[in-house]
Amino acid sequence: MPEVRAIVEEMEELYRETGIGSKARFASIRARLGDWDIALEDYEDAFQNHDTALSYLGVYVDFWLPSDFVAEPRFQDLLRRMNFPEREDGN
Repeated sequence: MPEVRAIVEEMEELYRETGIGSKARFASIRARLGDWDIALEDYEDAFQNHDTALSYLGVYVDFWLPSDFVAEPRFQDLLRRMNFPEREDGN
């Protein structure tokens, strides 16, 4: 997956230069790639900057993100702070 990481890094560079893009979307890609620390930093940044793409997080969390990542305590803390309704499975 080095090619995918290189593309994501290019996209993130364009985001830094232009402001076009979404930290929340980058975070989702990073989580899928296994770059959890970067993903969590990007989600936190998205939360602090009121990234509207976070509103989809409650919808696609099971579909798009790895279950181990969803269970990560730091990610669970973010979901709690976003005030999403608690799910039946407790996550």
